[in-house]
Amino acid sequence: DQTVEGMLLLAYQGFRYDSPKYNLDLRLLVMPGITDSDRLRLQFQGSVRYEIFHDFTTGVSASYSYDSNPPVAGLENNTYILGATIGYSFN
Repeated sequence: DQTVEGMLLLAYQGFRYDSPKYNLDLRLLVMPGITDSDRLRLQFQGSVRYEIFHDFTTGVSASYSYDSNPPVAGLENNTYILGATIGYSFN
């Protein structure tokens, strides 16, 4: 069984290379069902990284997925992931 879906991507990226440096990345993908009009899927991904002091960074990332009508019975409609990072750049 094949389905046809539409696709809309919204994205934003921001950054600053002067100290303190930061990166911001946000993406939202919306996929409404065309042949299965009762189905809607969403995917969000976002991350931010910020320089605390020279070459030492910390960050947060998150993702979220939603499917109004999962293809396998019993699967959850929502999935969440949250992560944190710390890093050092050897430049």
